[in-house]
Amino acid sequence: MTRRKGELTIARIKRGWPHSVVVPREVLDTILPLAVAYPSMAPLNQSVLFADRQFVRVFFSDAGEAEMFRRRARGWTWVENPTEDRAATAWPPRDRRAVACV
Repeated sequence: MTRRKGELTIARIKRGWPHSVVVPREVLDTILPLAVAYPSMAPLNQSVLFADRQFVRVFFSDAGEAEMFRRRARGWTWVENPTEDRAATAWPPRDRRAVACV
C-alpha cells in the first residue's frame, strides 16, 4: 500500500485528535451539518460495527468539545483499554442490549 505525503492515517488522527466519541450512524447524519460548531473535529471519522449496528467514531482535539458533542448526540466516550470500573458513558458498553435500544 502506498501513502502520499501528508495523507491522514488512523495513527496520525489518534495523535492529533486524542478525544473521540462514538455515535450511531443515523444520529451522525442529522448532527453532521452542525459540525461548524465543533472546530476541533477531525476531518475523518472511523466506522465501527457493534452488535450488528453501524456506529461512527468521531475524533476531537479538544476534550470539552468532545464532551459537548457526546451529550448532544447521546453518544459514548471511546475508551482504548476498557476496565470494569469505567463509566456508563464509556464505549464499548458492557451490555450489548444497551446499544440495541438507542
